[in-house]
Amino acid sequence: RQGKLFVAECSRQFGKTTWCAIKDVEKALTKSKAKIRVGTAFLTDLEQFIIPAFEFILEDCPMELRPKWNSQKYSYTFPSTGAEIRLVGLDRKPNGLRGNKLDQIDLQEAGFISNLRHLYQYVLVPATTHVPDATILMSSTQPDSPDHDFNSFCDEAIELGSYIQLDVHQNPLLSEADIGRLAREVGGEDSIAFKREYLCKRVVDVERAIVPEFSKGLIEERLPSEFDQFYHRYLWMDMGVQKDLTVILFVLYDFRQAYAYVEDEIVIRGPTVTTKKIADAIRQKQTEREPYKKTYRNIADNSHPLLLN
Repeated sequence: RQGKLFVAECSRQFGKTTWCAIKDVEKALTKSKAKIRVGTAFLTDLEQFIIPAFEFILEDCPMELRPKWNSQKYSYTFPSTGAEIRLVGLDRKPNGLRGNKLDQIDLQEAGFISNLRHLYQYVLVPATTHVPDATILMSSTQPDSPDHDFNSFCDEAIELGSYIQLDVHQNPLLSEADIGRLAREVGGEDSIAFKREYLCKRVVDVERAIVPEFSKGLIEERLPSEFDQFYHRYLWMDMGVQKDLTVILFVLYDFRQAYAYVEDEIVIRGPTVTTKKIADAIRQKQTEREPYKKTYRNIADNSHPLLLN
């Protein structure tokens, strides 16, 4: 693999949690004073499947190598190397993965961790800056939405040669009869549940999507028209704070077709977002797209009147 990132996209009950826990224990036993973090979206995940996985791995561990469990810190300390594995439920401790220097970071069910891209850029990468052999593991089944950050990390890892996908047909513990039974129990081979949970397919749940008929294949570029100078242009803004996106859309209304075209967008998020940064980004886009310097109307929700002013 290239770089520190490794992504494993697996079907349910493939053993990814156990495999990642083994890699964490191996690092702790082979690197002196290694600092390892295991992160999950929810604290309950640690109690229900992460800690049992570590207990299973360590049940036959020789006493001289067996780590000490601290139930207050949710950590394993290895006396033979001085290494530590700390478990973090990000819903209770959103900053729990921060550290001056981390040797390995293991994100379990990363497809269900919110703000995964922000976490990676602002927490994980800085924490491994001075550790050349550091590893950032991401493992998950497919998230509920194909637009989740996890899928973008899958795409990046594929290009880096740091990705593996294991669907239900590659599970050596299941026969074809077992797979057929699972498919029937979740609604059939064509069901969203089977495609997502067992075949690692990126599918949109039409019962949950706001616009279920939308797909990237429907996107098309609008050709310039001799009437462009007469069309109204709008700025539409939905404001977020740290966790939510602030999105500004640059929209042209073509009255001849009665269509509104989204021609550009600004998407920003995080604690560094300020009113000045938003305003500067809009001005820059307006410079790039000259007609938007004179918009017909600017539209936004009114939950932040000071920001709007």
